[in-house]
Amino acid sequence: MVTALQTVVVSVESLLAILLDVKGCPFASIVVETEPRMRKTDNPHMGTVKRSSMAIQLGIVYENSVNNQRDRENVEERVEVQERRWGQRIPKTTMVEHNGSFYLEAKIVNVKETAYFNNGVEIDAEELKPFLYVRKQSKTQGVEKPVVLRDFKMSSIRELKLNGNHYMVE
Repeated sequence: MVTALQTVVVSVESLLAILLDVKGCPFASIVVETEPRMRKTDNPHMGTVKRSSMAIQLGIVYENSVNNQRDRENVEERVEVQERRWGQRIPKTTMVEHNGSFYLEAKIVNVKETAYFNNGVEIDAEELKPFLYVRKQSKTQGVEKPVVLRDFKMSSIRELKLNGNHYMVE
C-alpha cells in the first residue's frame, strides 16, 4: 500500500528543527537552488541559479560508506577519513554549523534533474559549460564509484521529502 505524501509548508527554521531530530540513516529527496561557481570574465550568464533535484541519504558515517564501497569493489585496504576542513558537525545529527549558518550533510544517491535559470528563464546547460567550474572528485577514496557527500546550506533548500512528508520551504 502506497500512501500519499503529506505536503507541509515550513520556514527554514522549522525545517532545521525537523532535521536536527532525524534519527538513523533515512533516504530522502531534496530540491536545492544555488548559485553555481562560474568564471566571471566575459560571462553573459552571471546571476544564474542552479536548481537540482536529487535522492539523498541522511545520517551516514562517511568513513563507513567509503569502506563499504571499497568492499563492493574488492579493495581490501581501509580508509581513515580526515577531519572536516570547515564547519563543526553537530553531534548525533546530520547537521553542520559554520559561522552561524547551518548545513545539511547528506550522501548523494543520485541526481534526478539539474536545470539552470537566469531571470526566471531556463538556460541550456551546454551554453553554460564554458563558464562553469568542474568539481573535482575525491582522490583519497580509491574507488571507481566514489561516495559523494555534500553540505546543503539550509537557505538553499526549496523542498525535502522525508519520512512521508513533503516539506515546501517558504
